[in-house]
Amino acid sequence: MPDTHLSGLTIQGAAIAAADVALSAGFGTTATVVPTGSDRKGKLVITSSGTGQGANPTATITPKDAYDPGAQPVVCRGLTAGDSQLAIPVIARIVGGALEITLVGTPVAAQVYTIDYAMV
Repeated sequence: MPDTHLSGLTIQGAAIAAADVALSAGFGTTATVVPTGSDRKGKLVITSSGTGQGANPTATITPKDAYDPGAQPVVCRGLTAGDSQLAIPVIARIVGGALEITLVGTPVAAQVYTIDYAMV
């Protein structure tokens, strides 16, 4: 399914790499993240793996330049691979100049979660 949720927004930012995104332990001991886009608008593809999945894990994006504390993060969706489930609820907020995205609930090992985000 093509990414059409945020495609109409023109937002510039610095290129994002996996090193710019910190996953909390709640995604599992060997969880991975593949970010695309920029630190202002993009997509996170998170694979929950290993053991120790816990409630309400977070993905924190640290931008090249801190986000304005008044910035409004927009998270359009949190879907599982193949869109096999309804949208997974997520909460986004600015914490210490970084964007913290919380997956509401407990991830399932070997499940892939896709989250689109933008800073406006």
